[in-house]
Amino acid sequence: MEQDEPWRCRSASNFEKLHQVGEGTYGNVFKARDRLSHDVYAMKKIKMEREKEGFPITALREIRILKKLNHTNIIKLKEIVTSKAKDERQPGNVYLLFEYMEHDLEGLLNMTRPRIEYTVPHLKCFIKQMLQAIEYLHSQNIVHRDVKCANLLVNNKGEVKLGDFGLARNISRNPDELYTNRVITLWYRPPELLLGATKYTYAVDMWSAGCILGEILTRAPMFPEDKEPRILQKIYALCGTPYEEIWPGVTSLPYWEQYGPREQIPRVLKVKYADRATYPNFDEQAIDLLDKLLQLNPANRLTASEALAHPYFHSDPLPCSPQELPKVEVEMHELELKKQRKEKLMNQRGQAPPPQQGYPKAPQKRPQDHRDPTPVKKHKSLEDPSILD
Repeated sequence: MEQDEPWRCRSASNFEKLHQVGEGTYGNVFKARDRLSHDVYAMKKIKMEREKEGFPITALREIRILKKLNHTNIIKLKEIVTSKAKDERQPGNVYLLFEYMEHDLEGLLNMTRPRIEYTVPHLKCFIKQMLQAIEYLHSQNIVHRDVKCANLLVNNKGEVKLGDFGLARNISRNPDELYTNRVITLWYRPPELLLGATKYTYAVDMWSAGCILGEILTRAPMFPEDKEPRILQKIYALCGTPYEEIWPGVTSLPYWEQYGPREQIPRVLKVKYADRATYPNFDEQAIDLLDKLLQLNPANRLTASEALAHPYFHSDPLPCSPQELPKVEVEMHELELKKQRKEKLMNQRGQAPPPQQGYPKAPQKRPQDHRDPTPVKKHKSLEDPSILD
């Protein structure tokens, strides 16, 4: 039986925090430098403030999952770092140390200073690497439950790595196992979860992958709303309304009476993206792949392996290699994007941005507030007290 290698727990004092680069599901992420080797890492601080009964179960699960994963397109956990609390009555801090990634896809697609003009081979390269990560994850019996552009990290070599496993978990072999439906950032959440399903499969990740494919090719999110009913209405308007003949059991889902369609709407996805003047990055193969990923019935969605075998990736223009992706001199993460948007908004209002003092602070969220306070884009927070997982 293969045993895990022993892990060291160095002190956080061995690292110098440089600045905050992200906000994970259950902890903030900093760029940090090893004081001895000068190597740079991403250091994720585990939130311990509300923990009264020891180490958070979500963090334990994240560590356990990351330790068993080994793939080019999955972020690598290097070690666990700790620090003592100033007050002995309080728990010390725990940090997860990851390989450092200079960008995330959310930042690269939306940065404006300067805007990067990606070609179709570049965009195909991003999509292919995302699907390779999901394929490997599902082969390991793990569902991610938060695939989104901000969690697709990109380094200066052009490698895309899926990160933030705070919501990931193993899928049980028991078909009656129940899971929480309060997962996946709202813009990327599939209709079965929006309608309250607590039994689901790897197909939830594939809906998210379809949303990202559309976002990469259009450089805009597909379903940008901040409330479940509004998201579902956008989904119905594009993908048509579900009914028993195409999705057996849909009318039995918990929120069907509340959020189900009030009228029959036809599916127009293929017609919409066939407009090459508006959507120049779409060809017939891209439309077909998107159509097969954004199936309302999760049983009809392509798996990651089937998506990678789709003719889209084997027809001209072919995906470029990661090394051929445009080089980006400035580091660009979703957090930096939020900062740019805030500055733009304040400039429009004639207000001066406040001076930076110390490390940027994460937005303060009320425990039951599921909204992300980004000025322009409002995502859903994923923290949920549900006993299901």
